[in-house]
Amino acid sequence: MIRLRFFALFLIFSAVFFSFSTTEAAPQKTIQSIRYSGRKWVKVNDIANFYGMKVYIKDNTLMLYSRYYKAVFNTKSRAGSFNGVKLHWFFLPFQYKNAYYISEQDFLFLLDPLIRQRSLKGRPVRTIMIDAGHGGKDTGAIGVNKKKEKDITLAIALKLRRKLIKLGYTVWLTRAGDTFPSLDRRVALWKGARPKPDLFISIHCNAAANRTVRGMETFAVTPLNVPSTADKKPVKNAYPGQSFNKYNTLLAYSIQRSLIKNLPYSPDRGVKHARFYVIRNVSCPAVLIETGFVSNWAECTRLSSDVYQDKVATAILRGIINYSARVKK
Repeated sequence: MIRLRFFALFLIFSAVFFSFSTTEAAPQKTIQSIRYSGRKWVKVNDIANFYGMKVYIKDNTLMLYSRYYKAVFNTKSRAGSFNGVKLHWFFLPFQYKNAYYISEQDFLFLLDPLIRQRSLKGRPVRTIMIDAGHGGKDTGAIGVNKKKEKDITLAIALKLRRKLIKLGYTVWLTRAGDTFPSLDRRVALWKGARPKPDLFISIHCNAAANRTVRGMETFAVTPLNVPSTADKKPVKNAYPGQSFNKYNTLLAYSIQRSLIKNLPYSPDRGVKHARFYVIRNVSCPAVLIETGFVSNWAECTRLSSDVYQDKVATAILRGIINYSARVKK
């Protein structure tokens, strides 16, 4: 059974609303919602009016757009995009009485943080922990040229550390050499670090049986009661990292956008969500970056190069800077 009701969004959000274009619709302060199958959905047309945007619908494509922003949904697939960066939504859009709705979680944890990113308030970013995946006895994936993931991730982490320090950031590493800190140990290092890290950046490489698969992707922790990108069943467990869902989204988007902009050789696999141990158990905005597929010849060759590793580190750095510029007290 479907039950209609209204949310007063001005009670949820800050009072500040910045207009995207003076020629677009004036914002309204309420958004109609419905409850269906135990979940809340918010009306797309009302979202458009609230943000001064427009709605475009054709075939399976549902789009919210303005002069500055474009969010794309697909009624048949959770894969979409925001401003040209691939983004995997939590649920398919839902149609009721000739109107489309998106889930409240997609609205609150994905769409709103990206549209209103300048209004996010939080701790300024001064201290960052970098987590080079694998290490020691855990080689990670073995590349087609026999290069080990653990060596590539450490090389990128060390380069990123140097760049951040030059800009005045305090930087912690979960490992600085070929050691194997357990997942618990990595989280414990975050908890014990002083000053407390404001961001947690985990660096990895991908691998697949199909050697033609390639591309970069950035993961944030899956919020409560929604499915991870690779799953259909909602996550029922609560984790510390879920307290930063909006910030996780903005951080993942900022880094993924920088990666695809500065490293055009590797396809955009998008912003995704998963329950990786380290990003779900640290109490700060956190992401896990898959920098490319070592199972693919071209990507493995690039990732093995000192020059390309430096480019990856620079792209991650720019993503962090872009995020940091938008999250202020």
